[in-house]
Amino acid sequence: MRHHYHSFADKDVEHYSEDNQPLYQDLSEPLSLSTNVLHSADKHGLNSPRTADYAKKHANYNMHESYNGHEKQSYSYHYIDSTSSKNLFLSKYMPCWKNKVHSKLAIVCWTILGTVIAFTIMVLLARNSMWYCLGHHASQFQNTVVLISIDGFRPDYLDRGLTPNLNKIASSGVRAKYMQPSFPSVTFSNHYTIATGLYPESHGIVGNIFYDPVRNDTFSYTDPLNNGDGYWWKKGEPIWVTAGRQGKISATCMWPGSEAEIRGYRPNHWVKFSPNITDDQKLSTVMKWIDLPQKKRPLFISLYFQDVDHAGHMFGTHSKEVNNSLIQIDTTMGKFFAMLQDRNIENAINLVIVSDHGMANTFPDQIVYLDDFVDFSTSRVIVDGPIINIYPPPDQLDSISDALAKGARQNGHFQSYVRSQIPSEYNYNATDRIGEIIVVPEIGWMVVPESNNSTSQPVWIPKGMHGYNNSLPDMRALFIGHGSAFKSTLTHRITDPFENIQVYQLLTKIMGLKPAQNNGTTEWLTEFSNRWLK
Repeated sequence: MRHHYHSFADKDVEHYSEDNQPLYQDLSEPLSLSTNVLHSADKHGLNSPRTADYAKKHANYNMHESYNGHEKQSYSYHYIDSTSSKNLFLSKYMPCWKNKVHSKLAIVCWTILGTVIAFTIMVLLARNSMWYCLGHHASQFQNTVVLISIDGFRPDYLDRGLTPNLNKIASSGVRAKYMQPSFPSVTFSNHYTIATGLYPESHGIVGNIFYDPVRNDTFSYTDPLNNGDGYWWKKGEPIWVTAGRQGKISATCMWPGSEAEIRGYRPNHWVKFSPNITDDQKLSTVMKWIDLPQKKRPLFISLYFQDVDHAGHMFGTHSKEVNNSLIQIDTTMGKFFAMLQDRNIENAINLVIVSDHGMANTFPDQIVYLDDFVDFSTSRVIVDGPIINIYPPPDQLDSISDALAKGARQNGHFQSYVRSQIPSEYNYNATDRIGEIIVVPEIGWMVVPESNNSTSQPVWIPKGMHGYNNSLPDMRALFIGHGSAFKSTLTHRITDPFENIQVYQLLTKIMGLKPAQNNGTTEWLTEFSNRWLK
């Protein structure tokens, strides 16, 4: 996705749920303990001369102890007035009192220390046993899925030595050599394909930006009204709707499509997209959902991270910024896994970690200006990353397509297709939301409708882009599976490549749901299940 983010929420995470009840309750801090031990001798009058000399040689002992885990004993000494009967008594019996005081002090200190230790142990045991007391047994999570998308994460990023946590999760689960995205390899199309198991031509989200001639309106991923309007999304049934239709609870955090009511259903809990929501806030939100009582806990949870994609667009795939984003997301995944370990469910809950597409480097001198070949003044032109969709007047379709085909032969860095002639391997021609003509550049190149001139603004070219032919290596996506559904005794944990249309039916199998109609194949699911699932 290009670096165009629209805030759909305030800076703080905006939660939506079926009720307004708090999702969790904080545990109070243990109370500090303190005790004061004071000793005095009073109402004793002894005037024995024998004690006077002895009294002159001794000091009055006053002791105060405060114990709160930090302070220690403090003592003070004062000379005794030998004329006082009380002091005469103290001077005579002080050695005995000192022994008694020390003895009592030791008893009190050990009692307090024991109480503090016992209380601390009780708190720790309570935290660790909270899951048992609340019915949060690991076995209850065997069908639960947390679907995590790391936008723009190429599978070969795992080989840079910067992602020890992701590699560890993959090494104890299943990792695909790569997952092939759908065409066009852009964010919204592929997130909805993962969620529905449908190609973009079938679910209708044919790009990040596209035109709908039926409604005579343009969809843009940056428009919150589009994201919340079920009209755009209703051609496909996403996994949270499948869960809802079968009486199961779902929760989504910033997943494309989850802000809209689709076929009468919404997620039970959802968080709108906002670039201001931090990774830690996302984790906190997901853990609140996981910590819900069993009857209120989601069976399906989704989570989205965008920083790797953003760094790839802005700085290129081999930049230090991309490497830093890999370190950051890996740290986040490590935190998340540790939170699951604290609850003893890291091997029970099922993590499915994916990306929507890869990323390719682009260069400012690799630009094709289409107005060098054809006049677009009477056509609707939609630029969606490197792809251009053209909706010409019907009487100009042939002339414009012929001119672009001739330009493609001359230039050599792009291809143009009439919709009906788009290659079948793209699975991209079954809806009129796709342009009558599409232009697809060579990887690393960009095509723009107009050249820089006095009447147009300069063209800004990012340093990284996706959206190209989905079969190219740089466009490949990530897949990792880990949890109770996946075999843990495998010696070889890397699967053959597969298309992302297969993910939806895999999720429904893990969760025990009946899938809606999708483009995945039963042959693939059977083979994958026999080899990689328990």
